[in-house]
Amino acid sequence: MNPPKFEGTLNLNHYLEWIQTLESFFDVKEYLDYKAFKMATFKLKKYALIWYENTKRQRAKEGRPQIKTWSKLRKLMYKRFLSDLYKNELYLRISSLNQD
Repeated sequence: MNPPKFEGTLNLNHYLEWIQTLESFFDVKEYLDYKAFKMATFKLKKYALIWYENTKRQRAKEGRPQIKTWSKLRKLMYKRFLSDLYKNELYLRISSLNQD
């Protein structure tokens, strides 16, 4: 069992699937938050890796603490890779399901 790589494509479904797959993987392996973080960053490629490296540099430059946990990385990635438009679209879909 090997978690997939994430390249940071504009396909938001790829992002959501990657997050879900990693969460399942971490649960099965019983990874603690810091170990899950290390595995997740190892699986970042192309644009996602560039984003992560830039985020690390920016935080260091601003004197902010390093990202050391999966929960913090997941939160930052959520802000970056899940657009407001997509969140609104999901909300509308859920709302329409509740009205049926």
